Amino acid sequence: MRDSYRVTQRRKGAKGQPGVQFVLFILLLAGQPVVALSQADTVGVDTVESRVMPPVTVIGSRLLSGEGNVGQASSLILREQIEATGARDLADAVTFSPGLYVKRYGGLGGLRTLSLRGTASEGTTLLIDGVRYRSSAEGGFDLGNIPADVVEGVEIIRGGDAAVLGGNSLGGGINVITNSRSRKPRLRGTLAAGSFGEASVGIGGGGLIDNHHSIDASFSLTESEGDYPFSFNEFGETTVISRENGQFSNLFGRLGWKFLPEESPWEVGAALQGYWTSRGVPGAVVQGSRERLRARLEEGDLFGMVRGARSFDRVTLTAAATGRLNRLRYSDPDDRAGGVNGVDNRYDLGNVNVIGRLLWFPDDQMSVGANVELEYIQLQGDNLDPAVADGVERQRVGGLVRGSRVFFNRVGGESLRLDAALRYDLFTDLDPELAPSIGLLWKPFSHSLGLRGHAAINYRAPTFSEQYYLNFGNANLKTEHSRSLSGGVVYQPVDEFTVESTLFTIDTRDRIIAVPRSPVSWSAQNIGSVLSRGVEFGVAGTLFQNLLSGSLSYTLMKTEDRSGGITDGHLIPYAPQELFNGTVTLSKWNFSLTGSWEYVSHRHPLSFNTPESALPHYVLVDVGIAKEIRFGRLEFTGRLNLSNLFDEEYQVVRNYPMPGRSLRVEASVVWGG
Repeated sequence: MRDSYRVTQRRKGAKGQPGVQFVLFILLLAGQPVVALSQADTVGVDTVESRVMPPVTVIGSRLLSGEGNVGQASSLILREQIEATGARDLADAVTFSPGLYVKRYGGLGGLRTLSLRGTASEGTTLLIDGVRYRSSAEGGFDLGNIPADVVEGVEIIRGGDAAVLGGNSLGGGINVITNSRSRKPRLRGTLAAGSFGEASVGIGGGGLIDNHHSIDASFSLTESEGDYPFSFNEFGETTVISRENGQFSNLFGRLGWKFLPEESPWEVGAALQGYWTSRGVPGAVVQGSRERLRARLEEGDLFGMVRGARSFDRVTLTAAATGRLNRLRYSDPDDRAGGVNGVDNRYDLGNVNVIGRLLWFPDDQMSVGANVELEYIQLQGDNLDPAVADGVERQRVGGLVRGSRVFFNRVGGESLRLDAALRYDLFTDLDPELAPSIGLLWKPFSHSLGLRGHAAINYRAPTFSEQYYLNFGNANLKTEHSRSLSGGVVYQPVDEFTVESTLFTIDTRDRIIAVPRSPVSWSAQNIGSVLSRGVEFGVAGTLFQNLLSGSLSYTLMKTEDRSGGITDGHLIPYAPQELFNGTVTLSKWNFSLTGSWEYVSHRHPLSFNTPESALPHYVLVDVGIAKEIRFGRLEFTGRLNLSNLFDEEYQVVRNYPMPGRSLRVEASVVWGG
């Protein structure tokens, strides 16, 4: 039994203007607290999916299913929705998700990190096709390194759950689905060009090649000159200047294979993917200075995985192994901190994971699972603390037990499901960690209305940079810990329409922050404490036989410093209080018109929250038009997207101006499927 994409996405955002209050009033009046289209009746870890039903072998890409049966809030973004919004990369694809904020440091080549429910970017786990991608020793990941053209879907798990997702899941996790679900052979090619020298090409395909083997492959190349203009006030005089050193190039490739013979208890799969990125690294735009005009960042990444499963009546055994190599090089010939020749640093990281799992179904209402995990991480670099020479390593041995139980499930009536998990991890360089979680879903009246709740204790291990980076690292850092609670209501009268509301709180202790130790140097210290709490609302679905589809989401949250110092009770830097966004697509006669908007409230770049330093709110409006033409098994699509329609001047991060209005034209052709 294989999972299929039958769930639509739901999204959320925020806003602090009268219009948002009106929208909220209408939603509350309707009595439909708001959306989570992909709540699950299964929770999978790293390799496979666990379902309370007779045993089946599933080495699926999904972590959660789409049938609304666990307490954890989640959402699923489909390929069609990614294309409709004109997304260019993973950052664009997840922008409209509830409770999620993307921090951008410029145009297409600028760093893009994310925050789930007010947590730092290091507190989100990244998975590829259900397998953990990045190690516990790494910081936040750049969403711009994964192009949208190779993404079939994105699953977003909101809320801490280190027990299930692994360490560093203070805010939740993102699972990027790259392999196509089509069983028929399918090929796809794409060409695109846009403002500021943007150009991209992509080709991919997959499907069954015989009765036993399935393959998928994709390739994407994206480039941009990154020379967009912006207004700048220099010593009282406003002028228009061009962003310098914003060039960007990204080459991405993937190859996947599965062996899944019919009527066989075996299933085996393997995949290899990687990217090479080269970009300019322009610094902050400040008065009287233009920094890093020749700084470059180059990154190569190669990730491979193999996995297989064997079913025995009511037991499934699974084994998986992953390996990853990452090479990062930063150079700036003008930075004299590195000597007369400037700075030229390199970092090489290797990561290996081995996972074994047993899944047992005592009966049709219960499942019990156990994992054993081994992880090895090594970093070599030339800008590490002399005490560790040029290399450090971390080893982890972990175990996980979990279970799911349906206590009653009456046809067309009441049902109750409970999920619980407990993780224990041993590290060679850190204290051992215990991470429990529990979730439930109660449907008191019918299967269309559900009450859900989730609680977890989570941890985030310090990264190698925080421990060993020269003139910053602190080898004595403790692990961050958090307590995560959430509860809400899900209403799904039909498969095509869902409404949801969620209350959440995340209390993080021993937070690692940078503390000045001299006028020119900083040090990582465990003195931070942060409390994030809020409410998410959303509606998503389709109407009038798919004529109209879309989503609406609103997030109101407060992420405060609770460290006890002079900034206690202040909002942490760059944490918006409101996010409000939505998309609407009108489709008819193979023609579609899409409009989307995003509102982000003001942010404080300083811990003291002074009004004069706050970055103002911004509103972005995008529109897209697409037309499909079919000839037999060929499908041609032309798409035009206009981003930042009203040419809004804004900054997500202070002194990093964002591009204004931009145009992108795309043509694609699909054969088969």
